[in-house]
Amino acid sequence: MEKDSFEGKFEFGILLISGSFNLTVLKGCAKCHGFHLMKKNEPYYFCNILPFSQFCIELCDDECNEKSNEFRYRIEKIEKPNLIHIQTDSYFSRLVRNMNAKIEHEVFNNYTEIKNMKVVTYDYDTITTLSKMCGFNKKYFVMGSTDTGKSTMTKYIVNCLLNINDKVYYIDCDIGQSEFSTPGCISLFCLKKPVFGPPFSHVIETVASCTIANNTVTNIEINSYLACVNHCYNHYLNQKVNDPLVVNWMGWIQGLGYQLMKETIKIVRPHFVVQLDSPMKHVNINPVDTLSIQDSKSKRSFSKEFTNVLIKSPIAYNTVKTYPNQKLRQLQFLVYFSNVFKVFNVALSLNYAKPYMIHFSNIFIKLHTKVPPDMYCDVINASVVSLSHLEDNCDYTHNYCNISKMNILQSNTTEKFDHLGYGIIRNVDLINRIIFVITPLSSKIISQVNVIICTKIPLLTNILSSQTNLAYQPNYLSYSSNNMLSKHQSLASIRKRR
Repeated sequence: MEKDSFEGKFEFGILLISGSFNLTVLKGCAKCHGFHLMKKNEPYYFCNILPFSQFCIELCDDECNEKSNEFRYRIEKIEKPNLIHIQTDSYFSRLVRNMNAKIEHEVFNNYTEIKNMKVVTYDYDTITTLSKMCGFNKKYFVMGSTDTGKSTMTKYIVNCLLNINDKVYYIDCDIGQSEFSTPGCISLFCLKKPVFGPPFSHVIETVASCTIANNTVTNIEINSYLACVNHCYNHYLNQKVNDPLVVNWMGWIQGLGYQLMKETIKIVRPHFVVQLDSPMKHVNINPVDTLSIQDSKSKRSFSKEFTNVLIKSPIAYNTVKTYPNQKLRQLQFLVYFSNVFKVFNVALSLNYAKPYMIHFSNIFIKLHTKVPPDMYCDVINASVVSLSHLEDNCDYTHNYCNISKMNILQSNTTEKFDHLGYGIIRNVDLINRIIFVITPLSSKIISQVNVIICTKIPLLTNILSSQTNLAYQPNYLSYSSNNMLSKHQSLASIRKRR
């Protein structure tokens, strides 16, 4: 499978391939989800894995005309007509080698051949409107209730914009189900390639990011959330470019979520608000216009006119998911932390990952909740943490823990913390005052880290239960303030105790 190729037939100018693969256009032009596939040296990456959205490849009109298309004429002359070779991508197969997953490549000539697949289509006027509104230096805000196809729609808009722009900036406000990064943060991205696949297939680096330690919007402080959005938007403005901006909102549009959405629109000041309405009317809201935004009870002024593009989503609300959001988030973390491995000739076990050593004196620790001082090590150890940067001129009060001698930040907000990436606390050495962190970040970025924020993001079950390839389980906490732990106490037992 790793160095395989397969064939797909063009029937009526449309090709659907299920699997993970790289596609190279040798000649001519094709279209896929708003993007025009052209001939270039670098292949296009696709991740058409069921049960996620499948992206069809459609030949352009001039390519479907057999009389005027020399390339199609030559293909029909070979032994197997309409043959196309695509080299498969081996990264995902190596990633899931020791997981209960199997990826197969299949080529379908008709949608009816795919089991449990529902074809949804938008009307022609909707697609025409979306295509016409794509331009230079425009800002787009995509909103809608849960399971209305916001992610698919934002990908379409991004792909359309990449046809005429070298790059597109993207602010993801959905901290529960992020599109291009691990969940738990609000981030700004710079997209230079079209997007064909589910979130875990395109985890990329951020331009700017802020961590939401609670990982749920309903439990955070409103001003803190909006400050994170403003932080990312200011980074976009500081780029001083004419590239477009796409803002993806979360599925929470009722009650407090509606107020947060209106405040976010005031911050980013979009030219277009793309609103997706569900077939289930009780989950929809009234069309968002300038008057409704001005009616918001806040100190932010708003007088900008924007165009509301109301789209009737054909996707049924609250459908039964064969792949829940929790597993999607786990896949994103697996892909993110798999980058700590330089080679894939061993199983993905943290026993083989080399941790960074960070001294207590070089960092501050910020916890998401109040705990007794003698429990600081127990809380941060074996946890997913945000590796962040705090400006030197920021005036934050801190004190020193009497037992662990850690610098504990006394602050309830995260707006001034520049999130650089995630890490896993591998060990805490209280004698030498060193924290061992496993992270895919480079040493250059690690040198900028001066704050470790303990999040509520749970450690992956796969990491807890798949520590193999060693005769013993490594110790994850050398010393505790209350009692001495066994040198070979496993991570799983610590997590269970917590």
